[in-house]
Amino acid sequence: MARQRVRDEWLERIKAVEREFLVAQTAVEDFWTALNSGITELPAKTKARDAQATSDHLEGTYLIRLFAAFESGLRSYYATLKDTTPAMKDLIDAIAARRNVSDELRDEVHEVREYRNSLVHEGENEIEPVALSVARSRLCTYFARLPDDWKS
Repeated sequence: MARQRVRDEWLERIKAVEREFLVAQTAVEDFWTALNSGITELPAKTKARDAQATSDHLEGTYLIRLFAAFESGLRSYYATLKDTTPAMKDLIDAIAARRNVSDELRDEVHEVREYRNSLVHEGENEIEPVALSVARSRLCTYFARLPDDWKS
């Protein structure tokens, strides 16, 4: 059986985060159903607002994880090229230039990065939200431009 290529391993890690989100989203929906029907109760020391916050922040939490997997993969690749650790904006730009990524796709990846930053830094800037599925698509499309293999 053929060995999986490094790029494909990283793409799988990124996609796995979205699948985990779908499981967590279903679990939260099922929890609300069980809570509303009296089948379950809130955990000790929590209130309904905590459960609501979980629902409200779930996609953002997974978007942060999605971007972290993407960033780790890019840094793994970049480490084979240079012995530096650039800021993420510069890293995206450098790899885009090296791998002939379109300006449009590069800018879409920056939109995901900026939205992720707004989540991490709790809305310092008003950023248009990016749905997790859209983010995954953009990040994977960009990542697919990397070579098949590199030493990790």
